[in-house]
Amino acid sequence: MCMNTAREMSLPNRFMSTKKPVPMTPEQARAIVAGLKLFGAAVLVGFVATALISHFPHQSGDYASWVQAFGSIGAIFYAVSIADRQRREANLRDAQARAARLAAVRGITEHAVDLVGRATEALLKPSDAEGYVTTYDAAQFEEAFRVLQQIPMLELGTVPTVEGVTLIKGALSAMSVLLVQLRVNPLQIRQDHTQVANNVVRIQMQLESGRQKLAGEIMRLFPAQKT
Repeated sequence: MCMNTAREMSLPNRFMSTKKPVPMTPEQARAIVAGLKLFGAAVLVGFVATALISHFPHQSGDYASWVQAFGSIGAIFYAVSIADRQRREANLRDAQARAARLAAVRGITEHAVDLVGRATEALLKPSDAEGYVTTYDAAQFEEAFRVLQQIPMLELGTVPTVEGVTLIKGALSAMSVLLVQLRVNPLQIRQDHTQVANNVVRIQMQLESGRQKLAGEIMRLFPAQKT
């Protein structure tokens, strides 16, 4: 009984593979499509050659039929080439639109990254923290958050891009709330600067996580683009 149970439990390990499927690269996909096209063209040429040998024209009517057949085949090839060119042009337009959209998102988020970064640098230094809390422009944080809110999340296209923008937006909001609290009660900086610094580091880590997700997605979609 125990031996049978152990054998049954070992079956998944024997027959189920633990290897994850390797994703296909765009170059591999293009090579496969090109191979299929070449194979299809070879099959068609072979079919035409076989038909020509088997039914070689002997009368003028036969020649007319063959000319018509070749004309039909040429029309098919032309239609396929037109469709393929239109598909490539559509893919290019889509890639250009995605590039423009991601560039705009990157520019918008970098303003928020800069605001949080300057706040982080000041708040981590006890000698600069109180002065920054007193003089920083809260309207800049509000305006940056308002602009981030206007990013059309459903149009970003990929999950990592949405996650990146969401993390940056959350970090900006958290830093804005912390600055308001410290402006209302600046004694927190003197009494427990360690806690303030911990909160600032946590916010900065969230910000960098979002920024890396966004940069990684740009690199994935457009490898030649510098980030």
